[in-house]
Amino acid sequence: MREGAAGANLVIVLLDAASAHHLGCYGYDRDTTPHLDRVAAESVVFDRAYAQASGTMLSVFSYFTSRYPVFDTKSYKPWRQVKTIPDDLPTLAEHLAPDFEYRLGYTSNVWMKRALGHDRGFTEYWELWDPPAALAGDLVDDAGAVALATGWMRDRGDEPFLVYLHLMKPHAPYDPPEPFFSRWATREIDPEVGTHDYIQGLKGKRPDDATVRDMVALYDANLAHADHLLGEMIAGLEEAGVWERTVFVLMADHGQGLYEQGKAHGHGGTICESTIRVPLVVRIPGVPGQRVATPVELVDLVPTLLDLAVRPVPADSLAGRSLLPLLAGTPFPDGDLRLIHSRTNRRNPPIYSMSRGRFKLTTTVEERRSRRVRHVLYDLAADPAETVNLFRAQPDHAEGQGLVTAMKAWLAGGGAEGSTAGGVDFEVFDSEEVKRLKSLGYVN
Repeated sequence: MREGAAGANLVIVLLDAASAHHLGCYGYDRDTTPHLDRVAAESVVFDRAYAQASGTMLSVFSYFTSRYPVFDTKSYKPWRQVKTIPDDLPTLAEHLAPDFEYRLGYTSNVWMKRALGHDRGFTEYWELWDPPAALAGDLVDDAGAVALATGWMRDRGDEPFLVYLHLMKPHAPYDPPEPFFSRWATREIDPEVGTHDYIQGLKGKRPDDATVRDMVALYDANLAHADHLLGEMIAGLEEAGVWERTVFVLMADHGQGLYEQGKAHGHGGTICESTIRVPLVVRIPGVPGQRVATPVELVDLVPTLLDLAVRPVPADSLAGRSLLPLLAGTPFPDGDLRLIHSRTNRRNPPIYSMSRGRFKLTTTVEERRSRRVRHVLYDLAADPAETVNLFRAQPDHAEGQGLVTAMKAWLAGGGAEGSTAGGVDFEVFDSEEVKRLKSLGYVN
């Protein structure tokens, strides 16, 4: 497989808040992603990939650095502080810089910005809300960014390039253009249903069933619109002869709760499966399509790409592991019983999760007052809706207590040096950026 990647370009596309189970290649019954499904058919599809946080800021920190987002909660005030990538902690683009002369990063999510260290390692970094002067008239939304990035890639010639595109869709607001907006509507949908004002106005309460169906239809429409844009990008690269020598990675930073099985809408403050299980699709020229059932984590991205490029993988400083053995049919030593880690994003106190096999533990540590610790254990095979805490009937549950021991050790160890992250006050965002965060529902 390294032969197919030798000298190839690398394109990483992230769909913000894309839940794996809403993509066709993961078994969804709506045709939301026909273009990406075609790519998936000739790619390695990881059936159980997990984000290390249920929100953008901490998830990006994690997969950009291959570190778990475990921090000293006494010094981390989630709604007043923003995590940065310290200068001495290499980023994904810095790790891969020796292999690519041209390196383009693009984001339409304000949680990723130069001031937080996300631009390090890129030769060009486009922020949608602060575009380069030469692109200001065209870089106005994700559609324009995808078109510009496609042209940028076609213009690079034979020199290998790295591209990272962080697209906001299918993240709310759910406002795709026609014909996507009405594609799965069973009635005339009120456009206000997809706005943040409407969603925040619910104050966590579940609307009626018909409105929930409308919101899911609009979320799927957002996803279909993003798929359409990526289909145009891939077609453009195929026409230019670029696609055939490109490694392509599709992923998400986290999923999205859409009232499934009684759960809430949204992400960030919850740790349910719909918010942390994400798509991860890797296309390597010449490598046939296959499915991998072994659970993997997004912290595995950096070591996998380094291994693919035949570069040393600094195992002592990365939390993840290379996935190339799985692609070659060699199982991990711990097989499907690998510990999988995640956490909430900006909730205080945070909720951490650790799963192994069919069992999932969630742990809440209350730093204030009594430092009360609450453990909840789910059997995901028997209870996929995560409704029954096995510890209530079985406080000495063997697998559960094993996870409790592992969780204590993991938190005490700082999650593979995740605690080295820096922090800055929320004032790092200027007034225009705060306005954008409000438009995305992050700030009231």
